[in-house]
Amino acid sequence: MIPNINIGDTLYHKYLGEVIVKNLNECGINVDTITQGMLEFNFYDFGRVLYYKKEHSNKDYKTCNEYLEFCEKEKKVKQENEQKKFIQAKIDIQKEEENQKVIDAQRKEEIKQKKVDEKQKSNIEKYKVKYSINKENISEIKLKINELKEKYNFQGLWHFTDFTNLKSIFRAGELSGRKLCLDNNMQFLDGANSEIINKANEFVHSCTRFYYRPKTPTLYDNEGIKPIQYSSKIHIPRPVYLLFSEELIYDNDTLFSNGNATNSPIDNTIEFFNGMDWESIFHSTWFQPEARDYIINKRHAELLSKTPVKLKYLTNIIFRSEADLKQAIRLWGKNDKFIVNENYFSDKNNLLIIDWRYNNYIKKYKIDYSTNILALTIWLKRPLWNYSISYEIEDGKGKKKTNLLDKLLDIRFKNELNNETDRLEEAINAKLVFNYKPLSGDIMKIYLNNILCVEEIVVR
Repeated sequence: MIPNINIGDTLYHKYLGEVIVKNLNECGINVDTITQGMLEFNFYDFGRVLYYKKEHSNKDYKTCNEYLEFCEKEKKVKQENEQKKFIQAKIDIQKEEENQKVIDAQRKEEIKQKKVDEKQKSNIEKYKVKYSINKENISEIKLKINELKEKYNFQGLWHFTDFTNLKSIFRAGELSGRKLCLDNNMQFLDGANSEIINKANEFVHSCTRFYYRPKTPTLYDNEGIKPIQYSSKIHIPRPVYLLFSEELIYDNDTLFSNGNATNSPIDNTIEFFNGMDWESIFHSTWFQPEARDYIINKRHAELLSKTPVKLKYLTNIIFRSEADLKQAIRLWGKNDKFIVNENYFSDKNNLLIIDWRYNNYIKKYKIDYSTNILALTIWLKRPLWNYSISYEIEDGKGKKKTNLLDKLLDIRFKNELNNETDRLEEAINAKLVFNYKPLSGDIMKIYLNNILCVEEIVVR
């Protein structure tokens, strides 16, 4: 191989330093060494005393060809690295352009959302101004309230929620509207699907909402623990009623809707309140098919509070079962406002239905750990059709202690007649016996379709 050299190139001599090529011939080259004058070298001196770069002189090469091959490889690697750098630079530019597009899109969306928020805020303020008339001559409303009490057993304002939402409500000391909860990142279990919720305007979402009666159609659809195949749908596994005082009706921050607030007239005057279709609002019997939409809408008539409602107006917390009451007492202590009355909840359990409306729950339970075994007895509202019971033991710090399923000694089912049965579609009572002795402070948890229904601390 012949070195690739041109007149005027600067080379490096192992002992003389930099030299400049002055002449080329078939056998070699003439270089100006500056300090030693003109010298002549053969091509085979490349890799021995002559090099393209100073750093090449630190390595020994057996022949000129070996050195030139080394230089070719180095050149190739350099080209490849430069190509990689070029490609990476191109990728970086593309990423930067894409990121800039995302930033620009986000800015546009922020500007758009800001306009929407300002419009919504304006709408809310407009409603607040529109509905800010003082309720003069409250005695007229009280006359109507007394009439509702006598005729329809009106007891106050009803708000239903799930048992799991009580903790945040008690902690806040007030009941807030959906919008305020979402704005403050408050976690809560939704009681209606998004399609229904999104039909309401921002003002309605900003209000705290109540019904004038229990057993509303929404709760009828969503209450209770659903069968396994429907358990992923929106529902309220453990419904609880919060009953508030009628004093909210006299408050200047409350309004009335003559039907579902999503699509019904809203006002706060005495004339409007007195003129509401109370007969349809408290309607609770059968109706003609053509009257269905009207009746269902009226049953959803609401009281809307423009501000959060303090719990000082709360008169009762109504649970559906003794099991829910026992857990409430364990969590928050005894309270005269706690009551159990399943009659305030829908009575569809008496209907022969097996579709998505079917629901079940643990009515009561008994845990016996007085001996060296653990005996668990559960009474259900309806048979165990499409339901599963699971259970676990935790220590006082919430750490699982054992797999109770491995320690199950016996399980027996009984039907409504208190007779033993092997048919789950008939079983409303289950007794399970485990070869396990829990310690004082352990926590027994019972689940129905993976919904926590019982949580009791062992006390010995």
